[in-house]
Order: sequence, then C-alpha cells, then structure tokens
Amino acid sequence: MDYFELLELPVSLKPDPVALSGRFFALSRKYHPDYHANASLEDQADALEKSAQLNRAYRIFQNPDETIKYVLMLKGLLEEEEKYSLS
Repeated sequence: MDYFELLELPVSLKPDPVALSGRFFALSRKYHPDYHANASLEDQADALEKSAQLNRAYRIFQNPDETIKYVLMLKGLLEEEEKYSLS
C-alpha cells in the first residue's frame, strides 16, 4: 500500500487539496489513538501506526516538491527514501 492508497486518492503530482484534507481528517478521526484507548494493545499499536502514516502522507502531499519526489519513487524513477516508507 502506498500513501495514495492509504488516503484513497488517485496518484497525482498535484493531489486535489480539498479531497486530500477531507480524506486526511476523516481517516485521522477514525484512527486517532485516543479513540482506541480501550482497545487491545495490538489494536492500539495498529491505530498509532496508521495515524503516523496518515500524518506523514499528509505532510508529503502538502509540499509540491515532496509530492513529486514521492510519485517518482513510486514509479521506480527515484531511489526510495525512508521517510516515504509505509513500513
């Protein structure tokens, strides 16, 4: 899964800012660790990881230069960097 899939957005060098914000905030509410405080430790860890991934994706897609680098990396035209990794 890549950050576009995570946010359920089409791959684009210029993601729609309204769609980006809408998906980010909807998914952030769903996966925010505070909403999983009474869940199992495994579910809490999953929510924390998903929340961190969403935050990284949102920061990347808010910056046009970072978005271009990310798309090039997805297409195999740029070496993968740790900050773009979902793992």
